[in-house]
Amino acid sequence: MTLCVSFRTLRFAPLGFVGDSPFSWGPLAAPPRYRAECTVSLFRRFALAFALTATTLHAAPFAIFPTANRALAEGRPTAFYMYVERDFEGEKTKPWQGGQFGYTRNPVRHAGKIYYKQFHGGIDIAPVKRDASGEPLDVVRAIADGTVVHVNDIPRDSSYGRYIVVEHRWGGSPYYALYAHLASAAVRPGQRITQGQTLGRLGYTGPGVNKERAHLHFEINLMLGQDFQQWFDSLNFTETNKHGIYNGMNLVGFDPAKFLLAASQVEDFDVPAHIRKNNPPFFKVAIPRPHHPLALLRRYPWLAAGDFASAPALAITFTQAGLPLTIEPHARAVAEPQVVWVRPTGGVPYNYFSRLLTGSAGIPQLSPVGVNRILLITGNTP
Repeated sequence: MTLCVSFRTLRFAPLGFVGDSPFSWGPLAAPPRYRAECTVSLFRRFALAFALTATTLHAAPFAIFPTANRALAEGRPTAFYMYVERDFEGEKTKPWQGGQFGYTRNPVRHAGKIYYKQFHGGIDIAPVKRDASGEPLDVVRAIADGTVVHVNDIPRDSSYGRYIVVEHRWGGSPYYALYAHLASAAVRPGQRITQGQTLGRLGYTGPGVNKERAHLHFEINLMLGQDFQQWFDSLNFTETNKHGIYNGMNLVGFDPAKFLLAASQVEDFDVPAHIRKNNPPFFKVAIPRPHHPLALLRRYPWLAAGDFASAPALAITFTQAGLPLTIEPHARAVAEPQVVWVRPTGGVPYNYFSRLLTGSAGIPQLSPVGVNRILLITGNTP
């Protein structure tokens, strides 16, 4: 390192160029060789300061992966998803595909083809670090800035085990990231958090998850109903709702893997556009014109398509998972919710594709689960 000191006196200014001005940085009467060395040293200082400033000012990605496991972004899904244990037609396997979002579980054979009838509402991310006894060590972190709205710290109280829900405000609408099967939680409800902040540690709490299959179950959801507790009580469930409006039955989402791959590459991200692009419509339900504006539309105004002022009914388009995609006027009045369109299934029963539907080909109907989904969205109770 070059030490810029005058042979006759020490006179420095906050910042400047080497020279004979009393406001220069460095020796006022140094020989040319020392002036050159000081100039090089100062140039290095400027370069370092510029590099640090550029790094500091570089905006963070819209979202980050919730653990250190980025194998999906590297094209290695087998190292990213936690497998499921499957026993189908006498063959035991451990397919990683069962850790994906969507209808990926409970295979059945119909007319020579295999269909999956159990819906998985998130992705299961495998740990990348374990100690000598096999305990997972991965830290779970926030994908983006937000607010912790729910922490279930009693694993037996939920099929999610210990789980955390974080609300993110994107484009004026609330979205809910859910982190489940945690070994521990490091945050509390009401706490503001920043992207990358530690939320807890990956674990295997909750039924059906052991140490070998320890993973982070991760979801990104919309909230369906504002009056969830009233809806819950009306259906006489045997269990008690211990999670308020952040019960998993009140949350429905889209594929977190596709979201993370896209949102981690950019600084700004259009969430509604992403949802529409990556979630094809599967069925449409006409509902009687509600007496009050739907709370769902207040939360997610981007769902609205058209003018509802004089519409005799509304139509809600859903994905297979039951995620609302659009709400639009319906030209014909209906007395009760009814399915008015379904994507062709080639004659295969509708319940092989969505648990919200039932009926044979050409005669689609809402299943009991589907009826309850509509009641939750509209705020009506049986």
